[in-house]
Amino acid sequence: MDIIFQIIFGGFTGWMLSKRTQISVLYVIFGVSGAMFSSLLMNVLNLPGVYGYNVYSFFVAMSGAVCIILAGHFFYSFLRRSNFLTERRLVPREN
Repeated sequence: MDIIFQIIFGGFTGWMLSKRTQISVLYVIFGVSGAMFSSLLMNVLNLPGVYGYNVYSFFVAMSGAVCIILAGHFFYSFLRRSNFLTERRLVPREN
């Protein structure tokens, strides 16, 4: 049952953060993976992770989702600024 709440909370966080971008599906996937990662990390630290529908579980899932989404965003920005993606024609060039 916990994995259902991780998917819901992570997907909701990714959807809320992707309102103004074109890669909203990727943000939802990052959000779900971040929620699962943060719950796993909390369990490793012997703290309760996402264990039900409450504010604490939402905060744990949201914090993990935001961290993973920001890391993905910074990594994509770094690759785009270093011309790694445009040289291989993965992303169209900007004028």
